[in-house]
Amino acid sequence: MSEIDPVKFGLLIGQVKTLEAQVDDMQRDIKQLLALANHSKRVALGGYDARKHLRGRGYLDHQLF
Repeated sequence: MSEIDPVKFGLLIGQVKTLEAQVDDMQRDIKQLLALANHSKRVALGGYDARKHLRGRGYLDHQLF
């Protein structure tokens, strides 16, 4: 079994820490993107439901949207 070079081991530890920080940043970005997509979806569907409701009540007899 060969000896572990402490310098190379230290460099590997540094690389792992850098990669972990990058993964953490990517996870945060993905969560923000998902929140934005879900918000946009809710807004779009909410607008659709409001138009459907108004048409059903006769307030929008013609198609404005």
